[in-house]
Amino acid sequence: MTITLLHLFPRDLGASGDSGNVQTVAYRLRERGIDVSIKTFSGTEDLPESPDVVFMGNGPWAAAVRSLDVLRPHGKKLQEWARQGISFCAVGTGAEILSEKIVSPHGSPTLGLGVFPFTAHRDEARLVGYNTCESALGQIVGFSDVSSVWVRNEKASLLGHGTIGPKRMSRDDGVLMGPSIATQIGGPLLALNPHIADWIIGKVAARRKLSLAATELPTDSLATKARQVILDNMDQVFTTIAL
Repeated sequence: MTITLLHLFPRDLGASGDSGNVQTVAYRLRERGIDVSIKTFSGTEDLPESPDVVFMGNGPWAAAVRSLDVLRPHGKKLQEWARQGISFCAVGTGAEILSEKIVSPHGSPTLGLGVFPFTAHRDEARLVGYNTCESALGQIVGFSDVSSVWVRNEKASLLGHGTIGPKRMSRDDGVLMGPSIATQIGGPLLALNPHIADWIIGKVAARRKLSLAATELPTDSLATKARQVILDNMDQVFTTIAL
């Protein structure tokens, strides 16, 4: 059996080290003896018939708008994948593309692709810094560059609540929907937080009726040390650039 991972727009939407999310899941599956196929889509390739996990990363808004235009003809297919229980892992603007609607401070609202049940309200103000989030899946640690607020509808569950930046700004984060996760925490998310990768793998295993034993991998200790470095440096101030 082969597990197929689909990465949407890896070059344009990869500002949070998002290819690391794909590689983390692939590595953890292969270490369990599962064959993995990684597919990418940037507009010219064919979409696979039925991937097991769909990844979409973070990036500048201009790139997100271009990606949304290219993906829009495939919106119904993405929604159908979600209804079938296919997992999505989306970060930042990639998650906003997959939302129901994006509202900007200037101009008309933009319809998203309708995979995740939330509306993204974009703002000119930005919160940048290390991020911690206490979630139902455990503590999540990473880095965020946030310029939007996500308003979930009644079908969406909150991922968690935490703080961002040296001022410890209190903030809700993310959406959980069945086997799928959307968040504004990068770093990359899954390399820093392998327990979240294993949660996704567990959902894939259940859908594909695979029996996968939980196992600690050699890289887990490195992830633990990396998370601790972030926790020890939450007061770090970062200089932003215009996107």
